[in-house]
Amino acid sequence: MERTAKTLLQHVGLQVPEQVAVATTTIRTAPSRMPREKDFARVRLRQLLERTWDGVFPERCRAYLYLVIASLEGRRPVRFTNSMATEIGLKRQNKMRALRWLEAAGLISVAWKGRHVPVITLITLPDQIDVN
Repeated sequence: MERTAKTLLQHVGLQVPEQVAVATTTIRTAPSRMPREKDFARVRLRQLLERTWDGVFPERCRAYLYLVIASLEGRRPVRFTNSMATEIGLKRQNKMRALRWLEAAGLISVAWKGRHVPVITLITLPDQIDVN
């Protein structure tokens, strides 16, 4: 929505005499909402931490969604510890399997440093994932 300086002054209750020259530049106000994407699903961290959702989110899915949330949607790398995996219901061995699968699928990059905690970086947030 566009408003001139005169209409903005009138909107806040100031009387603007006709003789006063008011700048004629147009002021653009921000839209009320950002445009939404067509396909979108929100998964809350609480859903990944509660064991009642394990049937809905398989282990690899839980690991990936947890990494998306922890990395602030790919803005920072994550040190994915065993205690973090335990929070989402993954055993140490299953965490490693999930990380290897996600890396092979091209969704994440894993910096393996021997037996130390792996550092995970999200490669992309894909539109479609082939899980087969």
